[in-house]
Amino acid sequence: MKYPAWLILFAAIFGSLTTCAQETISIAKGEARYVTPIDWSKFEQGPAKGPDAELFGKILLNANKYALSTWWTNRGFDQPAPDGYLDFKGVTEHRIRPVAAEAQGLAISLQLGLYNSNVTGVSRQEAEKKTIQLIRSLVHRHRANSDSTNSWGWVWQSPSWTAYTAMAGWLMWDELDATTQNELAKMVESEAEWVMSNKNHPKIKTYRDRAGKIISPGDTGAEENAWDAYVLEAATAMMPHHPQ
Repeated sequence: MKYPAWLILFAAIFGSLTTCAQETISIAKGEARYVTPIDWSKFEQGPAKGPDAELFGKILLNANKYALSTWWTNRGFDQPAPDGYLDFKGVTEHRIRPVAAEAQGLAISLQLGLYNSNVTGVSRQEAEKKTIQLIRSLVHRHRANSDSTNSWGWVWQSPSWTAYTAMAGWLMWDELDATTQNELAKMVESEAEWVMSNKNHPKIKTYRDRAGKIISPGDTGAEENAWDAYVLEAATAMMPHHPQ
């Protein structure tokens, strides 16, 4: 099976961040105490070189530019909800997944040395502010942190959205306030636990049963398994000393 380039890229980044995590546990209080921050001193300065790296860089910066301008306005994010968080106007895939993906893309660009305000037309300070607003709103509106009808999580594809948000938050960890750090950790914990409970279903989707009989014709469930694995990878990378 050939995996899309974006999935390979993000898996590689998560893997590299895991090896560069600090060995000591954060002294933060609450659930955030389990998060092991990234040790940035182990990274070489500047983005990768070469044709492929340059192409990825151009694609990412173009996405950054769109996210910080047209997309931001069209989503209505220039006018936060009364509670101070962004209003996603729903909790379905098309309301949450794009937001989480944009937060991840912006955080990668900002923290791994690629962001260029000359390309995006938005200062680094403003880009960081908007990225943090995306992260704090996503984690706050997750079901682990909010019991309102406007909360998301614990559904078919949400492990993937959680993993996007987790990477964004882990990359921007030092810029997050204590409340957001704790809510981020709670979000990752709860989504990973939900996956480990078989998503409250009696069995995980598989193509064949143990006897070799095809029980899901035309749908292997590979994509769902990838989403689930993604959040488990995020949880173990960020919180390697967690009791779970």
